[in-house]
Amino acid sequence: MKEKHALRLKLSNVYRNGISMILMSFFLVFSSCEKEELEFEEASYTTADLSTVTVGANQRVKVENPYTISNMQKALNAIKLKMGTGAMTSSSATTSSMVANLNISANVLYMQFTPQTAEQEGILKNDSTLVLIDYPLGYEYGEEYLDNRPPLKEGEIPTYYTTVTNNNILPKGVPYEILEKMYLPQEDAKLINDGSEGYLTISGKQHDFVNVLLEQALLQTNNIGLDGLGMTPYDPGAGDKFLGIGLGKKWRPEGTLKIWDSKIASGSYIPLVGAQVLLRDTFTVGNAITNSSGSFSFGKCRGQKRYIIQWERYQYSIRDGRLFQAEYRGPKRNSRWDFSIKGGETEYFANIHRGAQFYYYENFGGIRRPPNNFTNRQTKIAAVNDCCSGVNEFYAPYLTNGIWPTITIKNYGLPAFEIIGTTIHEIAHSTHAANGVLIFPVSEKRMRETYALTVEWYLTTLYYKTKNPNFVYKEDFQKRTASGSPVYTTFMIDILDDFDQRVKNGAPFPKDRVKNYSIREVENMVMNNATFSGFKDDLKRVYNNPTEIYLDELRANW
Repeated sequence: MKEKHALRLKLSNVYRNGISMILMSFFLVFSSCEKEELEFEEASYTTADLSTVTVGANQRVKVENPYTISNMQKALNAIKLKMGTGAMTSSSATTSSMVANLNISANVLYMQFTPQTAEQEGILKNDSTLVLIDYPLGYEYGEEYLDNRPPLKEGEIPTYYTTVTNNNILPKGVPYEILEKMYLPQEDAKLINDGSEGYLTISGKQHDFVNVLLEQALLQTNNIGLDGLGMTPYDPGAGDKFLGIGLGKKWRPEGTLKIWDSKIASGSYIPLVGAQVLLRDTFTVGNAITNSSGSFSFGKCRGQKRYIIQWERYQYSIRDGRLFQAEYRGPKRNSRWDFSIKGGETEYFANIHRGAQFYYYENFGGIRRPPNNFTNRQTKIAAVNDCCSGVNEFYAPYLTNGIWPTITIKNYGLPAFEIIGTTIHEIAHSTHAANGVLIFPVSEKRMRETYALTVEWYLTTLYYKTKNPNFVYKEDFQKRTASGSPVYTTFMIDILDDFDQRVKNGAPFPKDRVKNYSIREVENMVMNNATFSGFKDDLKRVYNNPTEIYLDELRANW
């Protein structure tokens, strides 16, 4: 944290309780790997009445689900009836047999998860097959509805919603409810065979059978004009049509995300790497991750879909200041989406993501990673529209059941490099606490802050140097003194670099003739020492560096 580091527990209690909780967490981690297969038999289950939710009802519209077993069976029966009267004919005997023998049974479930503890939420987030959102499917939302939801109470865990296919195996130990059993023909392996699902001839033209079945189901549920379900206005020249409406031909959702950065080539758009893009219609949701070029791609689908950027990965979740998941809700369309981010909350969230994603996922070598979803708790990062500080309350999860954000970023409106640096700084405190678990609670504040400042400088510089070789992060912090910066010192940076502040800047700046220790060597000693003096002595004892004779001289500056 840049201004203060708030420890909510007395050190003695933190030390004692922290160790017991960590031991408990190992049990939870290793006992939470079991998963249970989904049962699609006609077992007892309840279906929630989503119409009972009244908050902001004028800003959302409940949609009748066209994929229910009863509605899809009704649609199939209607097609068979039309085939019996000759209004539709099959393109082949194979298609006739396929329609006649089609079994409408559940192949997709719409589900609600209600985790009661941070460990249960961690189990959910650990499952990469689950695409979770913290608001119900089955609605078309106004643009302001989700932004104006009442905030969660302290300690309250969001309810999560998703759809799963019969290939999914659910994680054990997390309460869930099946809200709706559904049949999606586009997920039926018996129909989907190398892109050939059979065709029906209507008024002399061939139509994809899956489209015909879907359109009949949509027509029966009054969803003809609902963009979120993929319906488009009738256009005789716009592909495959039936009954005056149409899902059109299959298409591949894909695109590229970029973000503006003033420190790259005098200002330019660069790829947004590692961002999670959701693809949603009213009753289904899927995800993809942008690659090193900022590009993403999904499998082919039908109808219009909504693109959403969800600012979350398994290791961390960026919150919009009200504890809900931060996201950018993009357009509905049946074509690719290329989006360049500049300005506002979206740029703010994206830059916090850039810092976290680089620290957690990129291949930079040497330095320790942040805790790997430490104690099964996803790191929550609150993005607050204030300026200018950051705070990491690492022990907050133990006080609030692991729900309240441990990291708060207050850098709204600052340049990208400062937001990225602050994010890295705050995550570094978690790295320190997790790897130096016995030492961190009793470490000097300047040990904690100097380590975090060093990681901030090291990684932010590394991130930008690959894009701009001339980048220098905040003058490399090379104009700090003990009187001016007694807590956020350059002691560890001075050990890594080959820059002597006294020679370059004169007194009273530090005499710095130490150089060329590695970041890993510095980290190793940080994790085992609570004071500058112990850190310095162990560097001399453990490692052989020609400039170690100047360590005492450098330490005397601080």
